Amino acid sequence: MRHATDRDHVIAVFDDRQPRALDCQSGLIGILWGCGHTLTIRRGGAAIILFDLAIPARVGLTMEFSVV
Repeated sequence: MRHATDRDHVIAVFDDRQPRALDCQSGLIGILWGCGHTLTIRRGGAAIILFDLAIPARVGLTMEFSVV
């Protein structure tokens, strides 16, 4: 739940600069955010699968807590 309420997630779904529901700038922010997250997940997942890597629990927790 903590990660879901991080700033980049909140900005991706809520932009109060324009009151219009179909604001192009808000949509662009959401699209770029989604592409960035998808690219990171795909690269990390591909490395884990291709190189048969295992992320130690301590490293995983450190990565999760380092998300600001």
